[in-house]
Amino acid sequence: MTVAFLLLAPPGAFAQESETSTTSEAPPPTEATPASTPSVDTPGGDAPEARSPDGGTRDFALAMEAMLLESFEEAARLAYVAMGKTTPSAEKFESQEFVMAEALEKLGLFEAAAEYYFAVAEGRQNPALFPRAIAGLERLSRSGILDEQELVRSVLVEADLASVPPDIADFLHFSRGIANLRAGYRRWSEREFTSIRPAGHYRERTEVVRVVTAVRDGDVEGAAHRVDLMLQRIEPTDEEKKRGYPIAESPEIKMELEVLRARLLYERGQYKEAIEAYRSAGATLDAPTGELLLERAWAHFGRGEDHDSMGLLYALAAPSNAGLFLPEQYVLRGLIYQRFCHFLASKSAIRDFRARYAAELEELASGKEPTDVPGIAEAANRLPSVGPLHALAERVRAEREVLPSLEGELSEGGLFAHLVQLYAALDARTQLRYTRAFTTGAQLAAERLLEAQEQADLLEYEVGVSIFKPIAQDPKDVRLRVPAEEVPSSGPLTYYVFDDEFWTDELENMRFLIQDRCVE
Repeated sequence: MTVAFLLLAPPGAFAQESETSTTSEAPPPTEATPASTPSVDTPGGDAPEARSPDGGTRDFALAMEAMLLESFEEAARLAYVAMGKTTPSAEKFESQEFVMAEALEKLGLFEAAAEYYFAVAEGRQNPALFPRAIAGLERLSRSGILDEQELVRSVLVEADLASVPPDIADFLHFSRGIANLRAGYRRWSEREFTSIRPAGHYRERTEVVRVVTAVRDGDVEGAAHRVDLMLQRIEPTDEEKKRGYPIAESPEIKMELEVLRARLLYERGQYKEAIEAYRSAGATLDAPTGELLLERAWAHFGRGEDHDSMGLLYALAAPSNAGLFLPEQYVLRGLIYQRFCHFLASKSAIRDFRARYAAELEELASGKEPTDVPGIAEAANRLPSVGPLHALAERVRAEREVLPSLEGELSEGGLFAHLVQLYAALDARTQLRYTRAFTTGAQLAAERLLEAQEQADLLEYEVGVSIFKPIAQDPKDVRLRVPAEEVPSSGPLTYYVFDDEFWTDELENMRFLIQDRCVE
């Protein structure tokens, strides 16, 4: 079983450091704004010559009033009109941008709102608005709405942490740390990570990143030790509560840690402990239930608990696991049947694999690109490295499709036309990034399928050899293996014959009894 650990941040990031640092690493660049990033164009209005520092005062006042009345379409329109009448260098211009960002966020145009929050943060003409703009970006980021690559734009790299609240400072430290880590500046990233307060969401995320980094460095023991310490601190003692918060205060962090622990135990060959860890681990966005059942089945197989392993493989046929890309399950099924000398059943598992993925294998063999193979494309979109970008691209497109319904309220003053142009640029950018990740992900999915095919071919050969394997030459030395357990006629447990009806709460406890036909 191959276990993949993915760093929870996008590549291609940079961060800043002071010029007086004594680190041996070269200081990373301070500019990190992608060339393809769409910017918020300053609205020109119909008469640019009418701009002035005091221009748009009345329109802005009306926009503020509309925000209080929760008339967000009117607030956005009036804020845009006010911006068209105000000199961009004026302090109130940023206030108008901020109201625009808040109004767009309330309208559900989150990606456009993020661009205006960035515009305010990058301008930094009004010190009071900077932390509020960063807070808006952090809020969108925590909700999974903000494009994570945007978090390494220069506004976050160069932000003055003295002017922001502690929770926002943690957000900035984490973003910089991830940026430096992605760029290969380990010491710089650790400097940022250690500046995060010893409690809260970003301390949790930092610890998870450190675990993933340890795994990538081949330090499985160190990674496992970190995970154990983090899980121990989830339920702190009274004394520990006095010294600080528990690390894992976010439920999703605890779930990620439990899955990480199970996988690390498997990699260390501690199958018994791994099985228990898989039992307690819950599904996550990156590790659905079916994926965890298959991983646990491999752990049972490694421990020689073939009946339990086969039961979990049958659980994968439940409707809740339909559509998952798990080609290795057929190979594992064939291996289990081979262990019990059920050679025809083992060959049947191989045939099932070829039948299930016949279309994908045929198209790949014909030279078709993995991205053009439907089954491979679907599997790629489920990968942790592709799924978030796919969701982002879909979200931008969905917000773009909502725009026509707002044309009546936003057309006056030019805001609607501006948003149409902005979303066209956002759509192009997100599609470009998604396409790059999708191409790589499809290649990985294709390689996974082809590797499973290679294992299936090898298993078929081994089964053929096993059929003709000679047994003991002297009949007196022939012995049968211990038969499988039988269902008792009575006892404290009730046994049911499987009738192809799956119950969600029974999936992880299914067992499949196979009689051993081997003769030695």
